[in-house]
This record gives sequence, C-alpha cells and structure tokens, in this order.
Amino acid sequence: MKEPSVSGTGMFRPWIIWLAAATFVIFQQYTGTFYGLTAEQLQKWYAATKGDISLISACFFLTYGLMQIPAGLILDRFNKKLVLSGAAAVAATGMLTFSFFPAFPMGCLAAILLGIGTSFSFVGAVMLFIKWFPPGQFAFVLGLLGGMGCIGTAVLCTVTTSYVTRISFTVILIALTVFSVVTFVMNFLFVHDPPKAKEETPHIPPAESDSLLKSLEQVLKNRQNWLAGLFNALLFGPALAFSSFWNFPYQKTYHHGSESAVMINNMVLVGLAIGAPLIGWLSDRIKQRVLPAQLFAVGSLGCMILIISDLVFSKVLIFAIMLLYGLFSNATTVGYAFAKEHTEEQNHGTVTGFVNTITFMSITALQILPGVFYGNLKTFYAKVYTYDSALLILPFCILGALATTFFMKETHGKPQSQGSSNGN
Repeated sequence: MKEPSVSGTGMFRPWIIWLAAATFVIFQQYTGTFYGLTAEQLQKWYAATKGDISLISACFFLTYGLMQIPAGLILDRFNKKLVLSGAAAVAATGMLTFSFFPAFPMGCLAAILLGIGTSFSFVGAVMLFIKWFPPGQFAFVLGLLGGMGCIGTAVLCTVTTSYVTRISFTVILIALTVFSVVTFVMNFLFVHDPPKAKEETPHIPPAESDSLLKSLEQVLKNRQNWLAGLFNALLFGPALAFSSFWNFPYQKTYHHGSESAVMINNMVLVGLAIGAPLIGWLSDRIKQRVLPAQLFAVGSLGCMILIISDLVFSKVLIFAIMLLYGLFSNATTVGYAFAKEHTEEQNHGTVTGFVNTITFMSITALQILPGVFYGNLKTFYAKVYTYDSALLILPFCILGALATTFFMKETHGKPQSQGSSNGN
C-alpha cells in the first residue's frame, strides 16, 4: 500500500524537504563548534578575555539544551513550515547580531538567539521525516541526516581553520550570516506539511491537544523513552565528547604530533558519519531496533577498550580502530526511531526533544568528568597513564548503553499503540 502521507507529492519533493532540513541541522552543528574554532579571533572581535568567550559559548549551549523539549512541544502543535521558518529567522537574526554588533553583551544576546533558533533544527527534521517518508525508511533517512551533518560540519570546520588566519574575520562572519539567511530561505520555500496530513492525523480531544503538561507527562511516564534516551546518551555521548575534546590531547600524549593527532581524530568523525545511515539501513532492513543497537554497542565497547589500552602500535590499525569506533558509536538513529514508535503520534516532537536533551546533557558531562578525574589522579601518578585511568569512564558508559538494550521492548519498526503511555 502506498504511504498516504506522501501520495501525490512527487518522488523528489520529500528529498528537497530533507535537504532543507539537513541544511538547518548542519548550520546548528557548525555553530556549536564555531566558538572553539575561532576563540582567539573572537577575543579580538569583542576585546574580551577567554572567560568572556566561554560565557558567550555557554549562553548558546545552555539555551540550546533548555529549548529541546519546548521545541518538540511547539512542533507537535503548530504548522511545521511556520515554526521552522520562524526558528531559522531567529537564528539568522542571531548571526546578524553576531556579525554587526561587536560588543560583549550583544555577543551573549546573539548566542541566545542562535541557541533558540537552532534548537528547532533536529527535532523539526525528525517531524518532517515522519510525515514525508514511509515508516520503513525512517531510520535510514534519519541516519543519512546524521551522516550528512557530520560531513558538512567537518568540511565547514576545515575551511574555517584554513582561512581564519588568512582573511579578515569579518569576511567569515558575513559568510556565516549569508549561510544563516540561506537556511531561512530554504525552510521558508521548501518546507511543507504533506497535503493530507491534516486529514490523516488522528483527532485529539481539545483538552489533551492544548495541554503541554499532559503531553510532557505522557512522554516522561513511558520508561521506554527513558531507555532510548539513556542508550543514545551512554553510547553517542562518549564518542562525541572523546572526538571533540579528549582525543586530540590524548593522541599527542601518546607519541603523535599535532597533524597526526588531527588526522586520527578525524577518523572518528568519518566513522560517526558512516555509522548513522548504516545502522538506520540495517535496522529498517531487518525490522528490528534492539538487535542492531546491541551489535553496535558491543562494537563500540571493543574499540574503546583497544583505544585506551594503548596496545595498538601500528598507525594503520589506529586509524582503522578510530574509524570503527566512530562507526559503532553513532547508533542514535535507532534510539530516536525506537522512542518514536513507543510514543503517540501527537507527541513525536516532544519525545524527540526529550531524547535529545538527555543526549546533550551526557555530552556536556563527559567533556567535564574525565578532566576532573584526570586532575585528581595526577596528584597520585606522575605518568602519562593517568589519561588511561581518567578515560576509563568512557567504556563504563558504553557498557551502560549495552545494558539498557536488554530492557528495551522491540518494536519491529511499527508503532506500539497499546501501552505506549506507560511503557508496558
């Protein structure tokens, strides 16, 4: 039977909408790395200290994290085109403020606007994919978005690093402003709800559809949603924290120069880009969510143990293991699909925001905790092996992700209409 939500819309239109959503997600992911990449230039731009730039960065990340669940609640209730276009406009306004008002208070305001606007990007993409693609393709399409996000962000980061010291910083800011405006235009022109979405959406009693707290309560009461969030947080969180913060100094400590350390770290990012669509395709193909999650968690755990054991001396093998670690660690596609299938249709945006919030909190914590352990361990050990001891928290997190899969109820890629509000 032909999927009703996309009938009569043309085979290319869903993919045009996918591209618009992917552009917004890439802009969001790149914005998250921009503060770290250009910290020195931002200090000059704002005539500020490193602490001031850290505060501006914190304004973005804190706002983005706090807005995940509200973004889902809003997207569940209002027209996707208007919400995402409005969110992209807010993000573009933040980028304009960033580029043309070089004062520290305006930098904080710009970061908050960027955090608010971009917080709708991923949740909005999930909502669009649910409507525009058949359920049997959802995990793959979502994984493809994750892979494209990693690749697009890596390319933009490379370009920024190459040109930030060669050309005026103002030129880079203007280019980013243009990118943000293009994101708004693409969402305004191409994002639409399917023509029959209104008729196909089950009628929700006004008392429930108007109650934000009721929707949030339904999502929070479902223990399967918590398991999905914990799985994503404990598997993907260590990988992103490791690749974005710990891997570079770790590789430099273990006999690798700066260029080699960067190349080794990039292999994790390449693996993350490959892993998301791969597990999405596999999960949709075999119509299972839990088994692929378990396989990828075991693979991730094995690779991380090899990494921190420092038993691999061949550079080729180090590259291969880093690639495989990234590949096995990006199983978030399954987590989001699993949570969606255990949740009522009217709460899909809310549950996506909820899972994203847990994942985001994990990434933040795992950028801090190894440093705390490392600082304490350094008072007892005078060897470089304190890095190994500090990073032991990462395999234990992955082991926790594997443990959660044994409590997850298989959906076989289908909505679980009965008991989805209580996790039974």
